[in-house]
Amino acid sequence: MNTSKLNIVVVEDEPIIGDHVVFTLRSLGFRPWGPAMTLNEAKGYINRGPVDLVLIDINLDGQHDGIELGFFLKKYHNIPHVFLTANTDEQTVQKAKQTLPMGFVVKPFRREELYTSIEIALSNWKVLQSDKINSMGPTNGKAAIPRFFYVPLVLNPPGA
Repeated sequence: MNTSKLNIVVVEDEPIIGDHVVFTLRSLGFRPWGPAMTLNEAKGYINRGPVDLVLIDINLDGQHDGIELGFFLKKYHNIPHVFLTANTDEQTVQKAKQTLPMGFVVKPFRREELYTSIEIALSNWKVLQSDKINSMGPTNGKAAIPRFFYVPLVLNPPGA
């Protein structure tokens, strides 16, 4: 995958860690944005776009957490996300899974772990998006038409 064209938003409220993630991404050939330290700052980057992936720390200072941003991405944007966090307790993981992340990287991470997680996440996302489009059938520049239709079969019609 050509990493030099990929924009990745980093959401991390610890400045030293955020700067380290940005530096690591840049050294891997990605174009990092941020680090965004709050949910609202992250939404600003996302709304400016184009964004290819969002790396999200779960535990953010303030009223909002990274899982809330994951739900926001799921509901309002077609952008994959990967959690980058030290929070690995069962409750957090179960809640994070509900946002349908493309990955979950545990801090502290190694450069290679971050790279492979991003590559796998983007590859899987591309396949999922392709499957969504293919399941809708040919569009010919018009609204997608599903390939499969549900046609009710009435075995005993009234009055028969």
